Amino acid sequence: MHLPAPDPTTWFAASGPFVSCWLPALSASEDPARRLRLEWRHARSELVGAPEVALAAIDNLLGSERAHEDRASLLVFADATGTVAGLHLAAQPATSCAWVDALPRLGPVLLARQQVIPHIVVIADRAGADIEVVDHGEAVTEHVEGDTTYLHRSHPGGWSQRRYQQRAENTWERNAKGVAGEVDALVGEVGARLVVVAGDPRAVGFLTEHATDRLAAVLHHVEGAGRSDRDPFAEVAGEVHRLEEALVRRDLADVLEQFTAGTANGGITDGAERTLAMVDQGRVDRILVHDDVTDDRRAWFAPSARQAATDPDTLAALGLEPVEGRLVDVALWAAHTTGVPITMLPDPIPDGPSGGIGGLLRR
Repeated sequence: MHLPAPDPTTWFAASGPFVSCWLPALSASEDPARRLRLEWRHARSELVGAPEVALAAIDNLLGSERAHEDRASLLVFADATGTVAGLHLAAQPATSCAWVDALPRLGPVLLARQQVIPHIVVIADRAGADIEVVDHGEAVTEHVEGDTTYLHRSHPGGWSQRRYQQRAENTWERNAKGVAGEVDALVGEVGARLVVVAGDPRAVGFLTEHATDRLAAVLHHVEGAGRSDRDPFAEVAGEVHRLEEALVRRDLADVLEQFTAGTANGGITDGAERTLAMVDQGRVDRILVHDDVTDDRRAWFAPSARQAATDPDTLAALGLEPVEGRLVDVALWAAHTTGVPITMLPDPIPDGPSGGIGGLLRR
């Protein structure tokens, strides 16, 4: 059974206080599940003012087998109602960390989601295809089967050979056209930015011929898998991951290029105070945030008004009741709740936003 995944929309809308805990991977331990619970027990003892129901919810979660996964750290959240969620991450904290605050520490979750490009993998043959759709790490597989009437006839020959071959070709093409239509619909449904196709060369060729412009723009053909393989998706996983990483790097480079260009033409907001003010005014097109777990700067937000500031007086002057939270979490909350796209910066950028928070302004 999988962990209940943290949905940023749900967790940013919930009421605090929240407990957030990040535990490193412990797969090298003789008993990693027990070690995980010991790490949590130590981190738990450092928490002050945490709701008991939240602590108990994490206790229960870490007592289950689904909490441990080799080579992956565990980031877990619980609120004052006992609702709990967790996510296994490849990234690792230096040591076990736990916090209680007015907002959950969702920065690592948003960074992990940013590094997963919605994509589709198609393993095609002349009868149809196996299709895997991956959206925010959730994979769903479906199968498309076409007409096999002329695919399996044994030893055709003589005068019928030519007619049989043409009928087979027509069937293969018709099947591939059906697969192309299904994949195109899935591209629109999940917003896939990458479609990787492997399998029978003839089937792949027909599928490519019948791809719409939308599908063709994101289509990549790779070698090394067939529908008859035991796990065809695993066969091409490495190449899919390479293509996915290239898109992630390109996305980040494009945003940083826009930020650098904006420093010369006034198209950016730089630093936490100004950026939060610009978000409140609806002037930010995209926010850039670097989340360092050791960064404990504070800020204030007003949940009912969806406004935030680096000092409480700014909100109080508007007749709002300011709630204190960690600055990075407040910035992410402000952007997410007002619909501003977020780009998480995996590392500090020398020429990037001051203090790790900035944004691109609307034109």
